[in-house]
Amino acid sequence: MCGIIGYVGNEECAPILLDGLRRLEYRGYDSAGVAVHDGSELRILRAAGKLSALSDALARNPVRGSTGIGHTRWATHGKPSEQNAHPHVSGDIAVVHNGIIENHVELKHALKSQGRVFTSDTDTEIVAHLVDLATRRVMAQSHPDLHVLKRGPKPDGKGYTSNIPVSFVRRVLDRFGSSAAEGGWRVCIVDCVEDMERPSANAFLKLLEEPPPRALFLIVAHAPGRMLPTIRSRCRLMTFAALEEAQVAQAGETALERMGGPFDASAIRRAARLADGSVRRALTYVDPETLALVEAVRARLDALPRLDLTALMALAEDVAGKAGEGDFAIMVETVQSWLSDHLHAHAAAQPARLAPLAEVWDKLGAAARDVETYNLDRRPLVMTLFHDLSDAVARSRAA
Repeated sequence: MCGIIGYVGNEECAPILLDGLRRLEYRGYDSAGVAVHDGSELRILRAAGKLSALSDALARNPVRGSTGIGHTRWATHGKPSEQNAHPHVSGDIAVVHNGIIENHVELKHALKSQGRVFTSDTDTEIVAHLVDLATRRVMAQSHPDLHVLKRGPKPDGKGYTSNIPVSFVRRVLDRFGSSAAEGGWRVCIVDCVEDMERPSANAFLKLLEEPPPRALFLIVAHAPGRMLPTIRSRCRLMTFAALEEAQVAQAGETALERMGGPFDASAIRRAARLADGSVRRALTYVDPETLALVEAVRARLDALPRLDLTALMALAEDVAGKAGEGDFAIMVETVQSWLSDHLHAHAAAQPARLAPLAEVWDKLGAAARDVETYNLDRRPLVMTLFHDLSDAVARSRAA
């Protein structure tokens, strides 16, 4: 019998966790502990004995953060001690647990054979190691029962496919047609559904119509309304809000710190302002040349419908040629992000006001794919794009 509490919110969670554990102390009083995440790292504090010992430890060594878990223990496996107190940690995973893992001896032996080191006598620590191990495999996309559908290298090795081809979908269909490699759940992530060709979407639909047992499909959709209705009708919509600018900056700084080496904190804050809630995008933009490019593109967009032809010609030259491939992708992403912001900001407006911008969104996606597929000159696309944007903004404002 143990007491468990968790908190996710905007307040400092250590006092909330401690107060909750006081209310649960009757469920266990031989040791207690908390795990708190401060936005960059996990902090663990544990103490043997009654809860007052943990309270004293927190007074001496405060832990700050707005996400955390707490536990007060009644010992089962392992004597009452700080070493055996919960939470137990492996990597970035912290676990609190109530109950008994009956096959813990076999699991612990198997994990030790893989080089895992244990620091307690409890059965609970096994869970932390198992979850950490699975998390690492998922992040490395090396888990045999995880399948990711996304654009990939072309058969000739020259660049990436412009869409998710039907051959990629058929490969996943074959894997779902056999038993799970590890006997559990199988997961397929589609990133993203807008990149699917029509034949690919139809092939994937067959899998959704008759899914095998214990199968989970996570479909990333930037524009759910554009999905095939037959796919959309089989999905449960989960809408995720973008991270706030400060959260993106903090996550970006944490990632750069872990990578090692110096970085410009002011640059990551500038990148976060332009990243629209995406940490990946902020880390891409933090490069000085990339950040300068994004800021230049945003300046041209914010000036619409007015066009600075000299600046546009300079931008077109920057993204031309083989050396400009990466810059062209950044420019397209920046324009799409800007269009998305405007469409969402005026979602309640009349369709006549939104239609011109939506038309440019569709034209840009198709034109960018054609440029990549047929190795076309990017300069005409840049000039045409901004003229179309100028016209669309003017029409939208007049509607």
